[in-house]
Amino acid sequence: MEEFDPEVHLADEEGNPVTNKDGSLRKMNAGQKRAHSGHKERRRKRSQFGPQLKLQAEQRKGFKRRWFNDKEGRVEMMSTQDDYEPVKDENGRVIRRPVGGGMSAVLMEIPEEYYAENQAEKRRLIQDPKKLQESQAGEGEYIPGGGDSALR
Repeated sequence: MEEFDPEVHLADEEGNPVTNKDGSLRKMNAGQKRAHSGHKERRRKRSQFGPQLKLQAEQRKGFKRRWFNDKEGRVEMMSTQDDYEPVKDENGRVIRRPVGGGMSAVLMEIPEEYYAENQAEKRRLIQDPKKLQESQAGEGEYIPGGGDSALR
């Protein structure tokens, strides 16, 4: 039978060894060992939970910035059709961030007056705000409610 060691085994308030159901001496877990040795229990630091700010970017006065996934020519389309321009770093490289699945996002900006015009045009096209989500369906996609759309 194992010899009782107060540095390894649990003891009750009176100092008697605590045993398991099979009669063996119960050992201390790591936290109990630290408490027994006089070390103050210290909680390890953890990273903060919440949104990751991987795609946070500094705004530029007079411009509206946002990230676009570089997928299926979207960045080029936003440049040629919607007046967005890729933002470049101090070395002249386009600012990109990985977003997963081998894809990257590109930081782009548009003058605020163009952005405001685009948003006004979107609002003008919406007849029924309750159906806005339905209007997000692409060509050939199912739209609930018999095919009605929020767009005119």
